[in-house]
Amino acid sequence: EISVVSDFEGEVVGLDEESYQLQTGDQVIMNGETPIGIAGVMGLENSMIMDDTKSIVIEVASFDRVAVRHTSTRLGLSSEASTRFSKPMDPNAPFEAMNRAVSLLIEYASANDFAETVQVGSLEEETITIETSLKRINDLLGIDFKLDQVVDVFERLNLSPTMNGDVITVVVPSYRRDLFIAEDLTEEVIRVLGFDLLPETLPKMDLTTGRFNTEQMMLRHLESMSLAYGADQIVTYTLVDKEKTDNCLSIGTPIKVLTPLSDNRAYLRTNLLPSMMEVLAYNHARKNPKQFYFEQSRIYSEENRQDHFAILGEGTLFEETWLKDSIKLDFFYLKGIFLEMMMNLGFQEARFRFEVFQDESQIFNPYKSAKIYFGRDEIGVLGHLHPNYADGFDLTDPVYLEVNLDPILKSKRAGIKSLPLPKHHDITRDIAVLVDKAITNEALVKTMTKAGKRTIKNLSVFDVFESQELGDKKSLAFKLNFDGDKIQSSKEIQKIMESLETALINEHQAIIR
Repeated sequence: EISVVSDFEGEVVGLDEESYQLQTGDQVIMNGETPIGIAGVMGLENSMIMDDTKSIVIEVASFDRVAVRHTSTRLGLSSEASTRFSKPMDPNAPFEAMNRAVSLLIEYASANDFAETVQVGSLEEETITIETSLKRINDLLGIDFKLDQVVDVFERLNLSPTMNGDVITVVVPSYRRDLFIAEDLTEEVIRVLGFDLLPETLPKMDLTTGRFNTEQMMLRHLESMSLAYGADQIVTYTLVDKEKTDNCLSIGTPIKVLTPLSDNRAYLRTNLLPSMMEVLAYNHARKNPKQFYFEQSRIYSEENRQDHFAILGEGTLFEETWLKDSIKLDFFYLKGIFLEMMMNLGFQEARFRFEVFQDESQIFNPYKSAKIYFGRDEIGVLGHLHPNYADGFDLTDPVYLEVNLDPILKSKRAGIKSLPLPKHHDITRDIAVLVDKAITNEALVKTMTKAGKRTIKNLSVFDVFESQELGDKKSLAFKLNFDGDKIQSSKEIQKIMESLETALINEHQAIIR
C-alpha cells in the first residue's frame, strides 16, 4: 500500500545510510505504516534493491516543488532528485518516466510478469496558448525578420503555430515551463536565429544627478558630528541570538530568520545595546585607550521598524596628559553632545524632555538614567548602565544613549533666524531655593521661564545641596542670564526677580534663600 503523508514525525535512515529527523510538513512516501522514502529527495534504506531482490514496485509521482525544496534545505540533503523536483516539472513526465523505466527493465533485466499500472489522482494541466505578431517581435528586437523565419522557429520548437491575419498563436508544450507571455516567444526567436543578427546600437543612458534626500543628509550630518566629538563609528551584526532581543530597549517581537546560519545569528535585533556592549568589552579587554563608539542602524520587529542612533562610552574621552585635560564620559556629557547635535540639525533644546527612568530589568542605573522625549513621543534612553549588567561584560561604568530617529527625521526643522547684535550686555542674577526632594529641576526651570516673560536667555543649575539637617528638602541654586536689550532699568530686573520668587513660592512652596 503506497501513500504520501505530510504529518510523519520521527527518525529515518536514507539510502546514503545517514539518519534524518523528519517533522510535520515533510512529504513522506509510506508503505502502509512504514516510511520508505522522503518524497522528491531520497529513498530510505528499507527500499534499497539488494542482490537477492526478485520483484520491485515502480512508483512515479509529481511532487510539490516548494515542499521538496523546504525539506531538502532543512535536512541539508541535496540529491539529484531534490535538484530536479525543486523546479517546475512536465506534468506528463510521470507517464514518460514509467514507460521508460519499464522498457529498460525489459531490455536489460529480462523483466516479465508486470502487474497492471495503478494511477491515483489526476494530472490535469491547463493548455497555455500565447498570441504575438511579427510586428511586435521585430519592434522588441529592433530587427526586420520575415514571417517564414519566425514561423519556422516556432515549428522547430514544437509550438504548433497558427496564423489568423497578423496574429500568430502558439500552443506551449507541457515540457516548456518557461513560456508564458509574448515576450518569451520573442526571446525564443532571437535565441534560435542568433543574437549576432541584432544590429549594434548605443544604449540610451539618461544622465541623472545622484543626490541624498533630506533624511539621508541629516543622518550623514549626524555621523559627521559624532566623529567630530571623538566617537568611532562601528557597524555590528544585524543578526543576534534570541536572548539579546529581550530587554527594556526592545521595540517588539523579534523576527526569526527562516534559515539561520547558527543559533547565535537566528533573529533580527530589536535594539543596539548588546551589539555595542560586545564591541566595548572586546576593546576594553585589549587595553584600547579610546572607548567611545556610535552606531546608526535600522532595527526590526514584527510590529514595526525604526532607525536608531546609539552612543556608548566608558572612562575618559582623551588620553590623560600631564595637564590632566581629559573629559569624563558621563550622563551629562552625553546629554550635552546629543542636544548640541540636535540643535545643529535644526531641533531646539526646548523640544526635548528628560524624565527619570526606573528600569526594573536592572540594565540601567536607576539613579543615573533618564527617558528621552521628543515632544510627546518617547524616543529613547540615556544613562549609566547598572553595575551588575556592566560587570557581566567586565566593564566599570559605561554610559549609553539610544534614540529612535524616526520622529526626529520626520519633524519640521526650525528655520534659521537672523538677530541684530545686542546693544547691551546680559544681566546675571543668582537665586537659591529650598524645595521638596520630589520636585524636579525641570519643573522649577519651567516655572521660572514662564514667569520671566521671555527675558531669560539662559538658566542653569550650578549647585545642589542635600543633608540630614535638611531632611526631605534640598537646596538648588540657579544662574540666570537676562537679555539686556529687553530690560530698561534695575527696577525692572528687580520686579522680574520678585515675580520669579512669587511663582516658585505659589507653585512649589519653595523657600527663597
